[in-house]
Amino acid sequence: MGNWFADNLGSIIALAVVIVIVLITIRSIKKSKQSGGCSCGCSSCTGKCPHCITPVKK
Repeated sequence: MGNWFADNLGSIIALAVVIVIVLITIRSIKKSKQSGGCSCGCSSCTGKCPHCITPVKK
């Protein structure tokens, strides 16, 4: 087990970095949606710009 871990340490670290980046991205998108904005990059977006699709709340 120790040899396998040592042999694959570079791949394990790279995978961990990718997972962290994906989680941070998902968290950022969720926070943006909850605050009424969008993930399009508009600085003052209200979710009504042409490329944003927001569901109608009932």
